[in-house]
Amino acid sequence: MTLRHAKGRYEANVTHPGNGLPTSAYRALGLVCNPFTPWAPDKGDTIGLALSTRAASSRLISALLAASAEERSRPVWVDKTAEASTFLSVLALAEVLEVLTEDTSYGVMPTYVQLQSMKGGRVRGALGAVAEKVAGSRVDLTLAAWTREALAEPDTALAEWAPLASADLGALLDLLRDDPAKASEEIYGVLKPEREGVRQDLEMLMRVSAARQERQEQEPEAADEDDGEEDLTDPAGEIFATPLAIPDAEDEPEGPHRVGGPHGPEAVDVAAYVVAYTKEHLSPVVARGIRVYVAQGTSAMSQDLKVTKAPRKTLGALARFACARYDKVALIWDRFDIWPMMEPDMRVKITTSLAETRWALADHGVMAILSRPGEAPELEEQFAAAGRVDWDMPHLSDVEPRGSAYHDAVVRHWLASAALDGARVWTTDDEPFATLAKERAGSIEEFCAAAAAAVDSAAARGDGAFADEDLAAGLAAAAAAEG
Repeated sequence: MTLRHAKGRYEANVTHPGNGLPTSAYRALGLVCNPFTPWAPDKGDTIGLALSTRAASSRLISALLAASAEERSRPVWVDKTAEASTFLSVLALAEVLEVLTEDTSYGVMPTYVQLQSMKGGRVRGALGAVAEKVAGSRVDLTLAAWTREALAEPDTALAEWAPLASADLGALLDLLRDDPAKASEEIYGVLKPEREGVRQDLEMLMRVSAARQERQEQEPEAADEDDGEEDLTDPAGEIFATPLAIPDAEDEPEGPHRVGGPHGPEAVDVAAYVVAYTKEHLSPVVARGIRVYVAQGTSAMSQDLKVTKAPRKTLGALARFACARYDKVALIWDRFDIWPMMEPDMRVKITTSLAETRWALADHGVMAILSRPGEAPELEEQFAAAGRVDWDMPHLSDVEPRGSAYHDAVVRHWLASAALDGARVWTTDDEPFATLAKERAGSIEEFCAAAAAAVDSAAARGDGAFADEDLAAGLAAAAAAEG
């Protein structure tokens, strides 16, 4: 792993399997990734199946990155074409979710939402998925990024700012940027699903959370959300946000402690200010969620964030909170195979709710819909302007068996699929691929070993072009694989 810098913070950046390169290195070549190296080379798939799956997942990732770069993101529509079986579509989707979750250098937090989740509320289904993803995807790093924002441009009118006004914040801001995990641990406690000594009965936690959610109106009108997110009559609203009388020594040092050096502020004052700042400038529900995390951990936080009178507002606020760390939150909707069985009025309501969800995400989210052509015509009409991705895997049978011969059309397809939106599309007419195809095309495995090494060599140099040394690296790798 390496460290990458983005949005003023450092995070772990996953290196490409087998070569130690950060995945972001391929972008100089206009590529999402190395199209000839499987994401998970140890799964035992044939190179043809692994790279065809990688090509499909790369096309969606490229589309999400392109949408994320827009000021107001266009939705992405993924056609699950007949050429790709349900099994292969599932493989590609699983890879998208795994890649974007593990490699934060893409800057996209993927959130998978099935259509069935709308039974708990058409907007609340998306809110629940985002709440669990935010709490479960290293929320300590997200909190560190959000804390740095809150301190970098503080709200000095808040009463909670007073204890910090005379403290030296420079070292703390540096720590939040350079070592966000350590800074977050010192301020908010160790990242844990459940803190020691808390109400650890997960079943009870879920029951209480479900009861609190059931108290809320399932389908509130957008106009009704002007009254705010918090339910002040919620009888259990403070249960999970209340710290224990005796804190666990591992979670919180005993007594006051300073962060960012001997002249830095006390951790408890920083946490109190960030909670107040969040309530004033973002969301009272997210502010309560931070308190719940401090008191009881991520499991309770993920459930508490779902309890809101205004799910659209809370969804937008959670996306904004996540974007302290990410560029965009991606809502990936799936399982529209049940759409034809729904009543027409329900389809209309869901179509309207998905449009509302898109606008609730505002500038902080992008929505992708995975559906087979003609499966959900109402949605296709609503999102006619969406960016289109064909999730096909052409000629897979030509390269799927082990020992398959080199197939030029498939290689061209893999190269095109890995291209970033708007970037040059490399083909087998370009060097070094033309020479490698001529010299090392005895089998698809042999060619891929050579092409992968050539792409890695060019990516490591970082000048956005291929050179003779990259061809040499490819030929050497093929020879080594053959020998």
